[in-house]
Amino acid sequence: MLMQKQLKNFKFLLLLICLIFYNNHTLFSQTKEKPLVFHGGYTFSSFKGQKSAAIYITIINSGEKDVKINSISTDVAKKAEIHEIISEKDIIKMKKIDNFLVKKSDTVFFQPGGTHIMVFGLEKELIDKETFKINILTNDSKTYSIDILIIDKKLR
Repeated sequence: MLMQKQLKNFKFLLLLICLIFYNNHTLFSQTKEKPLVFHGGYTFSSFKGQKSAAIYITIINSGEKDVKINSISTDVAKKAEIHEIISEKDIIKMKKIDNFLVKKSDTVFFQPGGTHIMVFGLEKELIDKETFKINILTNDSKTYSIDILIIDKKLR
């Protein structure tokens, strides 16, 4: 009886996965005009007086060409840049990446401890459950406006 229930759950999970991939394929095939897809953008809440924050997001290039991110801006900070974490002689550093390349058919994960977006000169406190927008300009002159969710810093 337990095996039958596990098999039924497995079939349901498999069906769910197939539906997700089908929906994603449909979404991707409809984005030739704007080949980059942004998913799950978030940052952590800030404290009063905090001047910088990191943003994490997944970027999917569903297009047929490589796309470069030329610039990023937001209303909540004076400056936004893409950074990567590097280790030099046992010292961890952040390094700015200019013209970040998202290769065709590639998925890039901006995540803690790796590549991420840094915002400097925060002009407002980032409060749990609120959102703000970042704007990304690419080398093909397309602008993407992405919602970033602020989550409680205690969840780090």
